Amino acid sequence: MGRPSTYSEKVADAICERIANGEFLRAICRSEGMPPEATVRQWVVDDAGGFAARYARAREIGFDSLAEGLEEIASGKDGDEVQRDKLKSDNRKWLLSKWSKRYADKTVLAGDPDAPLQIAEIRRTVVDPK
Repeated sequence: MGRPSTYSEKVADAICERIANGEFLRAICRSEGMPPEATVRQWVVDDAGGFAARYARAREIGFDSLAEGLEEIASGKDGDEVQRDKLKSDNRKWLLSKWSKRYADKTVLAGDPDAPLQIAEIRRTVVDPK
């Protein structure tokens, strides 16, 4: 039997559960009995059976799971594992910062009470070299 391609609540539930646990869709879709990644993404686009909202919610929960897993990656390692796990951790942090506003770097512009921010107009004067 080939990989399923028609929408199934049971398969959709399993995918959402695994995504909420921090697994990546690509890895999930490599598992036996799971549809191809393109099929799942099409279910989201088509909102098959209301899948788009469930998938989005599972992704948000999965971001928290990935963030919490960063501590596990960093703990109890030595030697070459440290460098590999640092790279893995940095990659996950970067992905989280791009995927979720909650984990994005925040830029705040604020003035100091003694030296508040000021908006100034800067004029350039072009001097003719003749």
